[in-house]
Amino acid sequence: MAGRRNIYEKHLKAGHDYAWDGRWDKAAEQYRLALAEFPEEPPALVALAQAYRELGRRDEAAQVYRTLVRISPRDPVPLMHLAQLETEQGHLEQAVDTYMALAELHRNAGDIRQAVAAWEQVVRLAPDHIAARQRLAAAYAQLRAVDRAVEQHLALAGILQRMGQVEKAIQQCREALRLSPSSVAARNMMEMLREGTEAEPAAAGEPQEAPAAEILTPAAETQRKALTDLAGALFEERPAQAAPQGQPPTQVADRASVDALISQAIDFQTRGLVDEAIASYLRLLKMGEDRPAIHFNLGLLFQQQLRFEDAIEHLLRSVKDPEYRLGSHFALGQCYRAQGQVGLSIEHFLEVLKIVDLETVARDQADDLIQLYENLAESYQVQGDAEKAKSFADSLVQFLSSKGWQDKVREARKRLGGAGEGVTMSMAELLEAEESDEVLRALSLGQEYLKRGLLAAAADECYRAVGLAPDYLPAHLKLADVWLQMGDIARAADKYRLVADLYALRGDPKR
Repeated sequence: MAGRRNIYEKHLKAGHDYAWDGRWDKAAEQYRLALAEFPEEPPALVALAQAYRELGRRDEAAQVYRTLVRISPRDPVPLMHLAQLETEQGHLEQAVDTYMALAELHRNAGDIRQAVAAWEQVVRLAPDHIAARQRLAAAYAQLRAVDRAVEQHLALAGILQRMGQVEKAIQQCREALRLSPSSVAARNMMEMLREGTEAEPAAAGEPQEAPAAEILTPAAETQRKALTDLAGALFEERPAQAAPQGQPPTQVADRASVDALISQAIDFQTRGLVDEAIASYLRLLKMGEDRPAIHFNLGLLFQQQLRFEDAIEHLLRSVKDPEYRLGSHFALGQCYRAQGQVGLSIEHFLEVLKIVDLETVARDQADDLIQLYENLAESYQVQGDAEKAKSFADSLVQFLSSKGWQDKVREARKRLGGAGEGVTMSMAELLEAEESDEVLRALSLGQEYLKRGLLAAAADECYRAVGLAPDYLPAHLKLADVWLQMGDIARAADKYRLVADLYALRGDPKR
């Protein structure tokens, strides 16, 4: 017998109302009544699964997601939730299989980055999973992430060796060397395999990583560049000039002295001899070697000595050079933070984020995005909430110091897709939320549901984003967009007006 559409809609709406109030038991009851009319309606199933998760009823939530996987086999979202639930429940073998299925779904859809994310989950849960590591190695090579591809080949070599398949292990080392002929780790492992020495296994539950894959802050990355640039200066070709007749060739002698001093400064700095390195760099400046690399290194060295004013003086010189902007802004933020000037520190941390964020938006959005960052920096300069400012500064430092943070910015833009249509959003606004990753995930899922016409499910994800980050106005805007498409015009209009008023209060009337 066909279900009654009006009864279904009535119970679904009642469930959403209860969910909005946090009354998940009542919400689940209403969703079950809706499903009694139409047992395989995705919006009601998605909402019921979410309610069960909120109630801690993981087994029942997992069963609902399995139903969604059966009726929507090409939808990756239920598979993702199911894999997460199975991991939380400790059903690791099932979770591994589900993540592998999710990866294949993404790969077949041409979304190689999402496939990589799923395979990475597999090797975290099952470090010796050969198929996942093989696919990761191929995918990283395709994405030109050579270091990561090499890591996977070497991890495979270690696994195969422990299985007694030494020739296959050596072949994996050859694959690593084909990708990176200068890889010391690959050559060392091949030698160990040929000598019969056992390679060190990856840590349990974690993908094996080469030592070079350390986490570097923007300042640390720029320091590497500064040292490389200075080392390169030793080999710069300079036009030979003949000394005036009867005078010694002082220019050649001075150049030799400068080169020797540069070499000495680099040596002192890399050995951690801070005082000696500072003295050498200051002598170079007096000799006319006014390079951004020298000012940047001096900034970091003075920062190490807690001589923040001296550090700031030199970093304000190096920040003018485009190639040293990221690292200089980050180090300036650290110096001002250490001095208790939180507003100024936020301004510089935001500059770091803005530089990368601007690369992710279309040209016609750039001016709006710049204005967003300027408004946000100004708001923290003038507002009196010191604790909130400190918390935001700490969030920025944590994000900018995380591994692959620049890739995370680009991926966030990609995942949000059209979630920001009609309004420009900055990554900094998202980072103001305590659970920014979950907010991003909710908005991304909401956008995906919206594309598929699953309006109730899209609304649920927007509710979740708003609940996690009540002050993140783009989440409220997306909720208003969903209500508008659902035909709830009055509710959407009220929300748009509220968001507009809040933007005006924040000094951003254009938005």
